[in-house]
Amino acid sequence: MKALDTLTEEMMRSLEEGVWIGKGEKTRPAQVRLLGERECLITITEGKYHQVKRMFHAVGTEVVYLKRLSMGSLSLDEGLKEGQIRELTKKEVMDLCSKI
Repeated sequence: MKALDTLTEEMMRSLEEGVWIGKGEKTRPAQVRLLGERECLITITEGKYHQVKRMFHAVGTEVVYLKRLSMGSLSLDEGLKEGQIRELTKKEVMDLCSKI
């Protein structure tokens, strides 16, 4: 498996339709948008174990760098440096709890 120069239309279509990622699991459809030659934004609505890496492996390429931008109603706090954390606000906790 190797990193490709770009994601092909066929690969994007497969990701957008849902792909088999092993152990009898098929992903829900994803939204994929190319940002550059070797960069894309992928939006998924579930979170299986190493799902994004497994999805790209299923279409014949590998993830070289992965950055989570949001999870549910939470967005990445751009002010945090790598490895830093912050406490969730009460509203963020309530928003997350209401989705369970």
